[in-house]
Amino acid sequence: MNVRLLLTGPILGLLVGAGQSYGAQGPGFDDAATPGTEALRRGSYREAERYYQDAWNEAEANGAPATARASILSALAQVLLNEGRFTDSERVFNRALEITEGEVVDPRVRPVLFSNLGSLYTETDRYDRAESLLKEALASGNKQFGADSVFVAGVLKNLGIVYSATGRIKPAESSLKKALAIMEKQAASYPEDFTSILSSLAAVYTVRKQWTKAEPLLQRSIDILERSFGPDHAGIAAALGNLGQLYFLQNKFGQAETALRRAMNIRQKAFGPDNISVALVSWRLAGILMAEHKYTEAHTLFLSSLPVQERVLGPMSPVLASTLEQFAQLLRQMSNPSQADTVEARARNIRFELMSTIPADKLGR
Repeated sequence: MNVRLLLTGPILGLLVGAGQSYGAQGPGFDDAATPGTEALRRGSYREAERYYQDAWNEAEANGAPATARASILSALAQVLLNEGRFTDSERVFNRALEITEGEVVDPRVRPVLFSNLGSLYTETDRYDRAESLLKEALASGNKQFGADSVFVAGVLKNLGIVYSATGRIKPAESSLKKALAIMEKQAASYPEDFTSILSSLAAVYTVRKQWTKAEPLLQRSIDILERSFGPDHAGIAAALGNLGQLYFLQNKFGQAETALRRAMNIRQKAFGPDNISVALVSWRLAGILMAEHKYTEAHTLFLSSLPVQERVLGPMSPVLASTLEQFAQLLRQMSNPSQADTVEARARNIRFELMSTIPADKLGR
């Protein structure tokens, strides 16, 4: 089972001191940044992107201090990450890092950047680099924010995801439980951060086939987010994606289909159809429809998912290879062996190239 594809929810960050730092420099920054933060917490990523882009333009035009500029860029990159725009996100994160390396900034900015950039590397399978950055963020975050802070809980969660994705299930569970213990005390104030940890821990239990531990965590996540933000919040789709996978692994195909259809609809409303998060949910739903012999709709979903995966993840992505292999199975079931052979050959070429090149998790920033 590919743990990375158990959807663990958006990564929230911090806009460190930006409003206070920029407030004396000119009008407009607080008005732009505060709605961006609120939009981000609501899961309205396009709206948040627009506000943070406006805030950045304002900061550039008015010569804002380094702390404000780096913080705005960090927040903007975080939104792009949540939208699945990995290349754009990395470019903006690295621009923020350049500011912190060349100018004097609030010491809380760099651990936030390290944490969010670590999440980006996790999403793009660069686990060694992700783990290194997250450990650095944890060490400095304990000092700058405190061991019981929301920030530290978020870093522990992200580390847990890296451990799980690299097969270290016990350290993953330990890290996520530490994060959960911190956030239990603050769940009412930070429902999205809290539920993201619940979903991540549920993913670990799913890998262990501990269904009775995983399902209540996911149901709790969905209930909290619905009460806090309404039924269409983007974070609900993450818990639903994990819940659908949980049901699928237990051969509860009808329940799995229901959960993943709702996840796909939420993400389509939030991001539009041409988005990687929608494509990954569509792929999972297609697999369930195959198991239910609903081949025509599964075929349609594969055809919509594959080009988005290739565009965003790249033509040599292992996720793309897995999707192609599953699509080939569907084509055989639909009595199209010639096309299945072509699709399988492409998947084999990707696998071969991945074995012949430097793994993505060995690449640096």
